[in-house]
Amino acid sequence: MIKFKRWMNYMCGLELHPDLSRDKRHNENGILFLAHLIMLKSELGELSDELKASFKFIVADLRAYNLNGKQIDGCYDRGILESKLGHETGEFVRNVSHDNITGILCGSLIAGYSFHKDIQKFGAANNGLYDNVSIDKPRFLHKNHKDEWTTTLKSHTPLSQRKHDDE
Repeated sequence: MIKFKRWMNYMCGLELHPDLSRDKRHNENGILFLAHLIMLKSELGELSDELKASFKFIVADLRAYNLNGKQIDGCYDRGILESKLGHETGEFVRNVSHDNITGILCGSLIAGYSFHKDIQKFGAANNGLYDNVSIDKPRFLHKNHKDEWTTTLKSHTPLSQRKHDDE
């Protein structure tokens, strides 16, 4: 059995390599990778309470901060405190990753948490704009880390509303 703890980074999820420093994130999709591990462990019947608790702990800390310094349910940063520190220092903040939102949604459903409901509520209240950088006034267009124009529009249809091919 692979011991996932060597890959765990409580600032973002799972890293791509074991034993990296834990003072920053080393990839942009750590929580997605952790959700993949949860899905795999669940399929194998090996999903532990410890792994589920780690997911819950990290996702709760990944919630993005508004300009008043309050964490908001349903919108997330790539690494903990990134939007808060960005607001305080004026440094560039990477916008939330669609992959990570999907990972949080799936991991939440499998682990039995309510983060997926928060994602749906936030999206409905903000027209699908998961803008962790301008959370108080979500924008459709903004510049990314390469100074290119991009969007923050993310679509997350509730599973109960999806049509499946096998139906």
